[in-house]
Amino acid sequence: MSKYPHEGLCALCRNHAILKDSHIIPAAAHKITKVNGKNVKSAPFSDQLDLKNQRDLKEFLLCENCETKFSVFENLAQKSLVKIWQLQPCDAALVEAESVNDLASLIHSVFWRASASKTISYKLPPDLEETLRRHLLTGTPLLFPRLPTRITNVPMFNDIGSNAMVVSPAGRERRDGIVVSYFSIYGVLLCMHSPTAMFAENKSDFLGGEPDDYFVKAPNALDMFHLIDGISAMQAQGIADARGIKQNN
Repeated sequence: MSKYPHEGLCALCRNHAILKDSHIIPAAAHKITKVNGKNVKSAPFSDQLDLKNQRDLKEFLLCENCETKFSVFENLAQKSLVKIWQLQPCDAALVEAESVNDLASLIHSVFWRASASKTISYKLPPDLEETLRRHLLTGTPLLFPRLPTRITNVPMFNDIGSNAMVVSPAGRERRDGIVVSYFSIYGVLLCMHSPTAMFAENKSDFLGGEPDDYFVKAPNALDMFHLIDGISAMQAQGIADARGIKQNN
């Protein structure tokens, strides 16, 4: 019998350790969804929003050392995401080149944590989950064209108060076989293409696709499909509540 109630194998380093109650999506992203200390809404796009959901997305997953490893790029990346959100409804927010690796690592870490989770339905193929685990463990970011990541700044989020919404990881397969995974925090849509980007796709759309600064662009048709799929599930009262929360923050 384990001496500690949450002792086990760390999902990242796979060492036996006391496990932390790890956030799947960084705690700071949940913080801005709270009113009087309670979450307002947290749901995948395909479900109706649960206005009574008070629980952050957490699981006993990582040891303290790996939590610390993640916190370094999380803190830096989230500063960039907050700036992007504050620039809305601009169509093209700038991400400086030195922030690209941290943002890519944050996006990859959320998808990896969700896939490694025992309670979240989102799952990557085992080989891709292992690829992400190894790169996150060694601190070597994956950039275009392997498991490329991108950020979409959606002005319409400004109207529904999405800074008060955490959208948990989900994925959809395109006709060409590429799976686009996505989640949302800070009012922006964060995506990963797997297993790779198609050569026909614009490299500048992806973090690290070009060596220069990265411009966050307006959504493409597929992004809008994801958004409409989720937003159409919102009840009128949910949208009204979100607008009220946005105005009061």
